[in-house]
Amino acid sequence: MNETTQVVVIGAGITGLTLAHSLSKRGIDVRVIEAAPQAGGVIQTLKRDGFMLEQGPFSVMVRSAAFGELLGELGLTAVEVDADASKKRYVIRKGRLCLVPTSFTGLLTTPLLSLAGRLRLLRGVVRSQSRSSEVDETVAQVAARRLGPESAEYLAGPATVGIFAAEADELSFDACIPRYARADRMGGSIIGMMKAAKGAQQDHPTDAPAAKRAMIGFDRGLQTLVDQLVDSLGDRVRLECPVSAIEQSNNGYLITCRDGQIDAGAVVCAVAPWVAAQLLDRIAPGVAKELNAVEVTGLGVVHLGLRREDVGHSLDGFGFLIPKGERFEPLLGSIWASSIFKGAAPPGHVLIRAIVGGTRWPEAMKWSHDALIEKSYEALKPLLDFRGAPVLTQACCWPRAVPVYRPGHAARCDRVQALLDQSPGLWCAGNWAGGLGVNDRVVAAREMAAEIAAYVGQSRHLTPSLKEAV
Repeated sequence: MNETTQVVVIGAGITGLTLAHSLSKRGIDVRVIEAAPQAGGVIQTLKRDGFMLEQGPFSVMVRSAAFGELLGELGLTAVEVDADASKKRYVIRKGRLCLVPTSFTGLLTTPLLSLAGRLRLLRGVVRSQSRSSEVDETVAQVAARRLGPESAEYLAGPATVGIFAAEADELSFDACIPRYARADRMGGSIIGMMKAAKGAQQDHPTDAPAAKRAMIGFDRGLQTLVDQLVDSLGDRVRLECPVSAIEQSNNGYLITCRDGQIDAGAVVCAVAPWVAAQLLDRIAPGVAKELNAVEVTGLGVVHLGLRREDVGHSLDGFGFLIPKGERFEPLLGSIWASSIFKGAAPPGHVLIRAIVGGTRWPEAMKWSHDALIEKSYEALKPLLDFRGAPVLTQACCWPRAVPVYRPGHAARCDRVQALLDQSPGLWCAGNWAGGLGVNDRVVAAREMAAEIAAYVGQSRHLTPSLKEAV
């Protein structure tokens, strides 16, 4: 196979697929090349014995109009999670589950914080210290400065590990929450920060707020989104087709893959940072060096299906997260899947997801699946009052799935972009830049599609026949 196209996207994860779909909708000839036998990356859904087992993300927090627009283009209807359950979340303190407060009264009475911690948090909400320097602070440093050390440990810490699989004192506030980082330099209180961040979002039309902020999924699992994207692209997606080289050509770039060579006007590396580094080492060594320096950590999911009567806890909520000081190896937290989506488990049963690994328990990624399941069950047993053995167990590990946004990460992303600007027609995309969540990836992909479409329409590197096709 030797062919010519306008754009090649390497990687069929949610970023690459959304990008290719958006380019195709603009009338651009695009090919997606994926080394794995299945598209979607970590988004995979298994069905077993009436249980719905999400191997990666469990749901999508829709925060932008872009995601809703994509669903409309694909003709998909999402299902919102149980609203009451999703609002109730727990954090462990001193070995027991404490409800995270969501109201002023809850803040005054929560056992999650001491009286001194509650008073310090309330003072920070009304008035707290804004950033006084350009130092790239960690999430923990900002939370402690704004809300006090207890809130940093028992509120910000668990929330951070639940999203980024890393500790609040490891992660850059600027890289993890850029809108709030900018607002941190402006607002004199948490209220001021929130107002400033909201204004910044409204000034960014591509990431405009969704009509209704909601957590959603699909009746047949998140893989429904991947499958629909693949169907929309048809034979433009090629699986089990690893790329061995990218070279510059008169037309733009020559991509050598299992099936032959593709000459493209533009190429996008929508793969893991170390994979992109290997592909770009010859044509963009500066980019490759920066991407090789991006740290990644592993994350795993353990599913436990139990009879309802074998779980003493009411499971009345979304689940729980674990602060750094509480040691429940190998857990970072747990999601009570059947409390969120009623179709996650068959009647009379519950489905519990244990989230394991991350930077806290990196060795867990080397354990066997049987060991992960056994240790997760034993860690969860006293917390959720298990009274019987699971009727279903299943584990999935992604050893190098999650980039760690350490201090300096945002600056590294800026350097990568500056270097890419020196190589017209070359882009890199993925969860190492712009956020980890599915909503973040969709927003970033659609923004990039607009950039690439503009380049393709103006590029002199394309052959005359391709220019006529634009």
